[in-house]
Amino acid sequence: MKLKPPTSIKLGVIAITLSSLLMGCSAFKVDAVDDSVAYRGTKSVKALAIPPGLSTPDFDPTFAVNPQESSGGRQVKLIKLNDGNSAIATNESPLEVWKRLETLLPNLNLRIQSKDVEKATYTVLRNAGDDSIIPRKGWLNRALGLEKESTIHEDDEVYSVKVANKDNVTFVGIFPEKNANAAIAEKLLAQLKLDLEL
Repeated sequence: MKLKPPTSIKLGVIAITLSSLLMGCSAFKVDAVDDSVAYRGTKSVKALAIPPGLSTPDFDPTFAVNPQESSGGRQVKLIKLNDGNSAIATNESPLEVWKRLETLLPNLNLRIQSKDVEKATYTVLRNAGDDSIIPRKGWLNRALGLEKESTIHEDDEVYSVKVANKDNVTFVGIFPEKNANAAIAEKLLAQLKLDLEL
């Protein structure tokens, strides 16, 4: 036969436990604040002076960031190339841009048909007659890699997306190929610029 402790003992243990939890560390003077420093009676002191023989360092604007020009240090601009085509210029590395394009292109309703790492070129497909630049449906499947269709249909628009680098500036261009429209390529490029800024 088991003996049960009386209810009053149970209640006493619970009361002691709860009160010690509510009091916390202050009951044990672990984190006690005292008035040994007279904060209220303080007065102003004179400013620190640079000791003789030392000089103040010049201001170095190396790490200055103009928030109007960049987003988190990344600069992305839409420019015109010498041949008249538009392109995106960014200070991000070509490898990072290449990796990001793999996720950003499907978000523009473009299906990646192929990618040539040596030529730094993606061949992408767009449904003919689809006026949307930003995806309206199926974006989650593309983002998760569940939508694998990349075969060319007869009326699909084909674009080349090229990445190049010169003097630490990475350039991205979208060029119309088969059945493609130059005006749509411009719109795609403008949207891609916005996506690359994020």
